[in-house]
Amino acid sequence: MTDNVKLTETESGIVAKLEAVETKDYTLAELSEIVGKELKSGNVNGLVKKGILVCTPQAREVEYIARKKVATYKLNK
Repeated sequence: MTDNVKLTETESGIVAKLEAVETKDYTLAELSEIVGKELKSGNVNGLVKKGILVCTPQAREVEYIARKKVATYKLNK
């Protein structure tokens, strides 16, 4: 599958881990769990462009907790 394709070290690690698990559709969060480090879309976009991964946008809905930094306020005494 990747014989004639040049992969970065990160891409090679992702492919190696995925070859060791069941073939199914994974979210980016699930891929991060499999690989053992937080992946960003940029980590897998190269694999999609090289034809190694297939991306199906908006394939399923997932629940998640969003984190956001917010300002805090108190009286100036």
